[in-house]
Amino acid sequence: MIKNVTHRDYFRAMVVTGVLGLLMTSSVEAGDMEKFERIKSLVGRWEGTSTSQHEGTHEAAFEFSLTAGGSVVVEKQFVGTDHEMYTLYYMSREDLLLTHYCMLGNQPRMISTGQGGEDEVSFDFADKTGMETEGDSHMHKAKIMFVSPSHIRSEWVMYKEGSQADMAKIDLKRVQ
Repeated sequence: MIKNVTHRDYFRAMVVTGVLGLLMTSSVEAGDMEKFERIKSLVGRWEGTSTSQHEGTHEAAFEFSLTAGGSVVVEKQFVGTDHEMYTLYYMSREDLLLTHYCMLGNQPRMISTGQGGEDEVSFDFADKTGMETEGDSHMHKAKIMFVSPSHIRSEWVMYKEGSQADMAKIDLKRVQ
């Protein structure tokens, strides 16, 4: 037997749908915000190694700091070398973003994919500045893995001509 749907039933269904939608949006926002807080916990000096096909394995020193009233995490990569670069992590409304200021002279922007567990943050290419085309060499994906409060790993995937050209695997331990 099918019940006649009244305006009151319709209104109740709309309210429930709206509340569920807000709850789902809040959980996505909370997820990215929690990951941003986790990145903030990296403030300090880190040392370890970086390994890639292009450059082999070499020592790496990184520094993380906060700026802009704690709303931006600054990652200084390969401190004191010819390859020194910066990556800024920040929230843009509900999205966790990064902008990577690369030694290649470009600035790819990436957005959190929401994938990975609570001990991992993955980013994927969103847009670019400083590149003629998306086919130019640029960092296209990044991942931070929180091994412990004093140990992290990261992966940076470089694209060229639309496909993966190299990957840097970085293993760091906190020194301060």
